[in-house]
Amino acid sequence: MSELLKNRRILVLTTVPETARAFLLPQLKDLREHGAQVHLATGEKGCSLPELADLEIIEHRLPLERAISPFKDLRAMFTIIRLCRKYRFDLIHTHTLKASLVGQLGARFAGVPVRVETAHGTRYMPDLPFFVRTAILWSERLAAQQAHRVWVLNQEDFDFFKSHHLAKDDALHLLGKGGIGVDLARFRPDGLTLAQRYKYRQSLGLPGDAMVAGFVGRLVKDKGVRELIEAWPSIIKVVPTAHLLIVTAQLESECSNEVIDRECLQKLPNTIILTNRTDMPELFNCVDVLVLPSYREGFSRVILEASACGVPVIASDVRGCRDAVVNGLTGILIPPHNAAKVTEAVINLLQDNARSTQLGQQARLYAEKYFDQNVVIEHIRTTYETLLKNASGKLK
Repeated sequence: MSELLKNRRILVLTTVPETARAFLLPQLKDLREHGAQVHLATGEKGCSLPELADLEIIEHRLPLERAISPFKDLRAMFTIIRLCRKYRFDLIHTHTLKASLVGQLGARFAGVPVRVETAHGTRYMPDLPFFVRTAILWSERLAAQQAHRVWVLNQEDFDFFKSHHLAKDDALHLLGKGGIGVDLARFRPDGLTLAQRYKYRQSLGLPGDAMVAGFVGRLVKDKGVRELIEAWPSIIKVVPTAHLLIVTAQLESECSNEVIDRECLQKLPNTIILTNRTDMPELFNCVDVLVLPSYREGFSRVILEASACGVPVIASDVRGCRDAVVNGLTGILIPPHNAAKVTEAVINLLQDNARSTQLGQQARLYAEKYFDQNVVIEHIRTTYETLLKNASGKLK
């Protein structure tokens, strides 16, 4: 147990609880194991987190939403200020832009001595209207300038933050090789025997001879769902045994203008839709290829999980995806917004078992070399220790 973290009061803040469940629980568990007193604050909407009680983590819910809501955001910031003053946190770590904006400002006003931000991919896109791009830049800058450490998850976001002076030079860092890592013991190619795989696929409604393309993610435009919908009928014309397995999460906080109508997916032939699953390692072991035609990513955890399971990946050639996929070695990168390329890549991998197997094997080796979750967690913890030690020295 680290003496530097023992009894330290740490607040972790994110906009929706689903982010904590998907990405943060291993880090929170590690902090508890090293003696820290951990609090997690999220928005009011979203899933319940019974896991926190088992870890003895104190949960707070804030009037915080993913959508722009100035009045609620201001209320959330004042709530954070009160929380920070009440518990006298030694360190705050914020995730996602909205939580970082209100959290970093609130923590600074409250005098929290160490402030850390993880930027899970910027929402800035060159084709957005000028005033939207400007608002995103100023929001990113206002949040990041308050932090003593700003982690970004891919090299292009690092370059973007640096060139636009969004964070202080000494605060800005790339988190490891990129991404928050993956649990290599839980996600592995041999998670199911051949017999177990057959039975699992049967339980999902997949025929024994099905060639399965998987999509894992929110059903929103930015994930390239429209291109997948357009490509799928052409794919099954060439590969009649092809089945599309969609695994998605239903977020209460989802903005309605972002969401793809589920009926469009339900009408697709040979398509199975699963929602809010906790058996992802088993599901990846039932998939022959993962398809992720996103427009943007911070650093796709889905790609890491598929790669760790030895599943080849077809992803858009955009930041956050090209950092996780080595084109031609661990998967295939295709242009974004291009249904024809989705069709071509999926057909090629479903019809070429030897190449698909080779890509999957290389993907597992690449994940073992660069994306071990335990290495990332240790790096985060040791960075906390350094920042807390430096802060204590300045107070003396």
